[in-house]
Amino acid sequence: MALITTGPSVMEGQTGIYVFTLTDDAGQAIDKADLLFLTLTYWDHITTAIVNSRLNQDVLDQNDVTVLTEIPAGGSDPVTTVTWFLQPADTQLVDARHGMESHMALFQWAWGDPEQRAALQVQFDVHNLTYVP
Repeated sequence: MALITTGPSVMEGQTGIYVFTLTDDAGQAIDKADLLFLTLTYWDHITTAIVNSRLNQDVLDQNDVTVLTEIPAGGSDPVTTVTWFLQPADTQLVDARHGMESHMALFQWAWGDPEQRAALQVQFDVHNLTYVP
């Protein structure tokens, strides 16, 4: 089942950061070492055009995405954090006539033996810079 959430609003052609944690059905961290894959597909919601060639792209510590498992200071349980560093090409409008576009990101991952899978779908509102001197 894919959880659908809203990410931050971004201006076209700008950078951004999106962060989420990886947990299993019991709410426990999925250790980075146990990941079998982590992929990202990113598209324009209306046209379904793929944005920045991110079609089922491998993003396990590559392609502007990092994965880190650590035990926070004073904590005893590990936390696995996924950080996507959005690039200007990720925030380009598909149609510059639009004042705003909704872009969708689908992260999918698998872990464990037997294999388990999960997904997260995120909506980003990309706003048109109507006047750039």
